[in-house]
Amino acid sequence: MTREQLKERVRRLPMQPGVYLHKDKTGKVIYVGKAKLLRNRVSNYFQPPERLNAKTRQLVSHIDDFDIIVTESEFEALVLENSMIKKYKPKYNILLKDDKGYPYIRLNTDAPYPAFSVVSRPARDGARYFGPYPGRVAARRAIDTISEALLLKTCARVFPRDIGKERPCLNQHLGRCCAPCTGKVSPEEYRALIAQAVDLFEGNAKKLEKELTEKLCCATGCVRCKSWGRGSMLSRVRSLSWMWLPLCRGRRVHACACYTMRAAPCRIRNIHCFR
Repeated sequence: MTREQLKERVRRLPMQPGVYLHKDKTGKVIYVGKAKLLRNRVSNYFQPPERLNAKTRQLVSHIDDFDIIVTESEFEALVLENSMIKKYKPKYNILLKDDKGYPYIRLNTDAPYPAFSVVSRPARDGARYFGPYPGRVAARRAIDTISEALLLKTCARVFPRDIGKERPCLNQHLGRCCAPCTGKVSPEEYRALIAQAVDLFEGNAKKLEKELTEKLCCATGCVRCKSWGRGSMLSRVRSLSWMWLPLCRGRRVHACACYTMRAAPCRIRNIHCFR
């Protein structure tokens, strides 16, 4: 196609989120990108050459055609872009070609005191996985925020191996951790907190809020409940609205689908949409 023909096609593109695929004269995909507004983003490639950097000018000189895929949201476009880059391995995409992709959160369910970690991809190892996330910073932030809300440990100690070996860290004194390192929190009690964290990752915040409200009402005299700050925990759980991202058809959906990787192939366990 000529430059004018490409510009005319760009003018007809929708003002919607999606993915675009630039192709050369042989029909080979040479670049994949995502866009919040497809028309605006793709039109940037067909500006006067002096406005483009050297890399983009080199790319544009090889564009003979392009395709688009319209998505329901910018987040959906982000995930689809990752998939398309892995599929076509375009010459001008320097990121994601190594198959690292978007990270997941892993929960080692077999441990007496389970812990969350960030990994590049799910594995069939019996653990539970949540994701994908837009990046490691977002995944780490999700873990830290939920851990603080539910008083989960954030240190690198492994329990019960390291119980009593060192003094509790500052988080325990600040009321940000239930301190399993002291030996006063049993594996069963800690797993109950982990189950609440899983509820949040799976989008069941209302269920957890109801449970915490009931415990707060019926256990106000319990020393352990007071020491773990059930009231402040409830308020922190209510404040986790940032973890919800737009994803489907005008509704909002939790960005973290839960994956179970066992003998069976990977499958989405559940995604909760709400208005």
